[in-house]
Order: sequence, then C-alpha cells, then structure tokens
Amino acid sequence: MALISHKINDFMETYDRYDLESFFEFIFNYYTQYSSPSNNISSEDAVQISTIHGSKGLEFPVVFICSLIEGGFPRRKPFKKKVEDYPIPDKFKYHELFDELIAQGRDVTYEYPIERDREYRAEEQRVLYVGLTRAQSTLIISNILNKRNKESREFKIMKENSPNFKELRLDNFNKLNTVKSKEELDDELELSFTSLGYYEKCPRLFNLIQNYNFVSPQNINMRIGTILHSVLDKINKEITSNNGTISVEFIDDVINEAIESNLDLKDNEKFRELLYAVKYYCDTLNIKIEPPIKANEEFDEFFEHEDNDTKIKRNVLASEYPFTIPWHKSKLRGTIDLILENDEESVDLIDFKIAEEESIEEDYMKAYYNQLHFYFMAMQQNSTYQNKLDNTKLQIYSLGDKDYINLELDENRIKKLDDEVTNFSEKINNKQYNPNEESCDKCLLRSLCCK
Repeated sequence: MALISHKINDFMETYDRYDLESFFEFIFNYYTQYSSPSNNISSEDAVQISTIHGSKGLEFPVVFICSLIEGGFPRRKPFKKKVEDYPIPDKFKYHELFDELIAQGRDVTYEYPIERDREYRAEEQRVLYVGLTRAQSTLIISNILNKRNKESREFKIMKENSPNFKELRLDNFNKLNTVKSKEELDDELELSFTSLGYYEKCPRLFNLIQNYNFVSPQNINMRIGTILHSVLDKINKEITSNNGTISVEFIDDVINEAIESNLDLKDNEKFRELLYAVKYYCDTLNIKIEPPIKANEEFDEFFEHEDNDTKIKRNVLASEYPFTIPWHKSKLRGTIDLILENDEESVDLIDFKIAEEESIEEDYMKAYYNQLHFYFMAMQQNSTYQNKLDNTKLQIYSLGDKDYINLELDENRIKKLDDEVTNFSEKINNKQYNPNEESCDKCLLRSLCCK
C-alpha cells in the first residue's frame, strides 16, 4: 500500500491531477512496481535499471542517465497514441467526467482538450528534473553523437553553465567521488525536523512514514508552497551568480514558467498573487533590480519601492542550503531556505511561508519557531558559518504579507530541542512506536494504523 501511495503521488506531481483517464493508463503501465518490499529489486545490492518514473522518490550514490539527445530525451512531441489495451470505466474517462460535471451545473474551469504538445514538453522537463536529482554523489550523463543525433538543448545548458560539469575520460576515472557502502549508510539514523515532528505527534505515524515509506498527495496549499520555493530558489541563485543584481525580465520569466508548468493552477488567484509577490521579496534585499519594478497591473496593486540609501543591502549567501551533521547517536539533516548576510559578522536564517502572519495558528507558529532554531543548531556545527552566528536573526518571510516575521533567538529553546532529539533518537533506535491516540482524528493515515 505504501508503494501504491507513492505511485499516486508520482502521477499527481507529473500529470494533470484531474485527468483520470491518464491515471488509469499510468496505473496499468506501472503495475509491476506493486510488489511487496521483500521482493522489490531496490532492496538488493545490485545495479538497478529503471525508468525515471520508477525511480521517483528514490536516491542512489551514482546515477547514469543515458542518451540525452535532441528529439530523443527529453522529447518535444508525444508519440502517436496507441490503442489502449487496458479497461477504463466510461464514467472515469476524461471528457465523459467533465461533460457530466458541466451537465450538473458544476463550475469546471479546466479546458478540454488541453494543449497537449505544450503540456507534454513541460512534463518531459519535469521528468528530466526528477532524473537529474536522483544522484547523492555522482551523476553521469551520456550521449552518442553522430549525423543523426545532436546534443539536446538541456545538455548544452548544463555543459555551458554548471561549474561541476566535467567530461569523463579514461584518464580521469580515478577522480570520481567515492561513496559509502550500503551497509555503512544503513547503520546511520538520519533525522530531519519534519520526521522529528512526526515522532512528537505520534510515534506510530513516524513508523509508517519513515520505515514503511508511506506518502500522501499534497493539498493545494502545500503544492503552491512547493512551487514558490522552487521559484524563489531560482531567483536567489540568479542574484548570487550576478553579484547581487537581477533583471525584471528574469523574474518575469521564472514566474511565467511556473504558471506554464502548472496549467491546472493558472486560474487560481491566490497562486498568481503569491507568484507576483516574489517581486516584493526581491526589493526587500535592497539589491539592484533593472529596470525598477512597476505596478502589478493584473491585480491592480501598486508596488511601493523603498528607495532608501540607508537601507542595508542583504547579500544572498546560500539558497536551499542542505546540511547533514552528526548529533549524538544520530545525524540531523535538512535544507535551509535562505541564508543572508547583513555584514561580514552576521547572517540571517530565513524560512519562506505563503501564509499571512495573522492566519498562522499558534501551533504552526511554534513549529516554525522550533524549525528555525533547529537550523541554528545545524549552523553551530558548520565551519563556514559558525563564526558569524553572534548576531544571527531568525526570520520567516511571509509571501502573503510581503514582509519578514522576526523570531527571537532563545538559548533555552536550543537546549530543549537538543534534549528532544537525544530522547527521540534513543526511542527510535529501540523501536518504540506506540500510537498517540490524541492525534488520531486529524491523522491522514488513521485508517492504516491498526492500533
């Protein structure tokens, strides 16, 4: 059942989530994946050959992506549709379903047929991204070039822009990164802030997610948050690579790309408003934006640019910064949304949220508060930043408010978090997964718990 939950989640992230006809096709095409974990080849210590869809959610020390050639992968146009060899109930067919909803007077804003070629290209780009992010240590991309085969656009972009992109030859094989054995990795308990939150909420829930690997599809707000994190990451990396400057054209391109890649959200007003709020975020850094940002005509909001010479310029040091640090008998891992530098002596740790401050419930604000302290604990062990933490600010940037929420750094909170991590690690190592029945009513996996 955990494997099936992953396949449903994979479908919803790479296809139109309302296309039930394609969902049936997806299920039939990947039914061989639904084996028990004990029979799954991923549990064997062997080289695995897999489709990129089949690898989604997995990571490997070394990954090969073969034949990245123009017109091959990623493709620009879909293959001609084959005759279906799987049964689909009529009521679940894409057009039948929407015709029925319209007949009932339901508000159906999604158009049929959608622009298949454009959506297909966007999907291929997403699939390629999944493949490129499966490697933990080394990613090797191959292509065979001849009169028929040309380098793909994506291959050229990586070769020309990535400083880590190197040609692999017979005489430099020995310079490839070494990786830990599977046995070494399996012996290390890795905990994230999210997984610790699951254990605190309910140890049984932690067991289902961490050990049985259950997932649940994102709700609409979670999905919008994920998209916006990606948008902000692209913008922050552009600012870093251009010495603290960015063009309005680049910002608009990233925003439009996010809309084009998520066509089912194109009419969601909240989604579009939050995307345009990214421009306000850029201005808070007091960086050079060319040309200056103008009014947002679509929502009739006027952008008030603070042209203040005394305003501090905030340098982007790192975006989506991953960390893994030893902590007692376990390892803590996570990703910090943004690290800013105010001056040479201090840094700010930023976490992005889409919610407005007044709408954030007390329990969620407490969780955000703990999360940023968790990040501070990680930075205390980081040689790059540990000498710049004396005047550190912990902040949430609310895209809904277009402003920062300051959180006070509390040494007592850090000590309490340290104790909690130690306590939870010991219980997890001892396989203590008793359910917390007080949290059952709101648990998405309550029907699977068997408490």
